[in-house]
Amino acid sequence: MTKSDRDRLSAKQRLRLDILHLLYKCNVENAFGSNYMHFNELRGNFKNEDYEIQQELKYLTNEGLITSLTHIQLSITHLGIKEVEHVIEFPDERTIHFPQGIVQHYHASVGVVQNGNNTAIAKD
Repeated sequence: MTKSDRDRLSAKQRLRLDILHLLYKCNVENAFGSNYMHFNELRGNFKNEDYEIQQELKYLTNEGLITSLTHIQLSITHLGIKEVEHVIEFPDERTIHFPQGIVQHYHASVGVVQNGNNTAIAKD
């Protein structure tokens, strides 16, 4: 696997986990309301192209981590919740769907984070 292949795979895995984590938050925050998120709301949280997001949604659905009510209303499954909670609790362990270390935790103010070719600037 070339470095660019590895970078692409890592970006896909990061997007999958970010989508799953967003749906997890929706589920936790709306415990007594709707646990579904509209595709447009989900899409607004990412800078990726629609086809990239849809590709990862298909992957997550095929793996049983998310479900869709009407193909545009998305929700995390119980298996998806367990996966996210495992990643949160044990960030240095590999899961069935995500490699170890894909999650980054910041316990103090962060100015700049360098991840390969991507730089994220934290806001205070």
